[in-house]
Amino acid sequence: MKDPKSEPAPQDDYGGEAKWQGPGILADGCASCDAHQGPGSKRLQRCAGCKRVLYCKLCKLNAKMLQEISGSQPQAAGVAAEFDKWATLHRPIFVFAIYHALQLGKNPDAYKSHGLYVEFTAKPDRHKYPLHQRYNVGMGCIVSLDTLHQMVSETPHGEELATVYPRPEEDRQIGVILLTFNGMARWQRLGLMELEQLGAIARSIGIPKDWVSWLEKAINENLQAKIRLPRDFKGGQH
Repeated sequence: MKDPKSEPAPQDDYGGEAKWQGPGILADGCASCDAHQGPGSKRLQRCAGCKRVLYCKLCKLNAKMLQEISGSQPQAAGVAAEFDKWATLHRPIFVFAIYHALQLGKNPDAYKSHGLYVEFTAKPDRHKYPLHQRYNVGMGCIVSLDTLHQMVSETPHGEELATVYPRPEEDRQIGVILLTFNGMARWQRLGLMELEQLGAIARSIGIPKDWVSWLEKAINENLQAKIRLPRDFKGGQH
């Protein structure tokens, strides 16, 4: 893997080379997503080339899948890269979708046994829209983590995706969403911070009765840009 500083900037339409690259070198975080690790932890891997960049197994696998299809299916690789960038943009919204859907204010341990499954569709002529508005929620449901695991196993690269299947541990509050689009499956592993903090922010942005409709509205209104999370909060901690 090359040093990210030597790599060219990605294309605006995300249809260029599907190489793994991150925005920079982080002392304790994945250079591709916002996953981080604490002192003494070895959850993230170090680049074998530059020995400096850290990355998580999930980002490495996603990049591998993009690289495999970029040669024979460059258009499909571009679509997948665009969707990944879109999903990363909306991670704060996914945190609150989990909070609302699982009713963590009333059932604080629900994330240990259940997660969300959400199907997305692309808007017609999606490139006429800003990135955050290019995809619609097709359907969403609450399912057990074991069911999510089984669903992933049946997708392309399912066995490999299963090896990075996020199983929340007792000492870490991690919510799980499985996103699907155009035959792709993508894990979102989301740190939930202290539930009292999460609840206070959730109340400030409105508590919906229907989390699926709320998610659609939040995406189209780019609510993630208005959510103010604590500075020390790591949304992708895992």
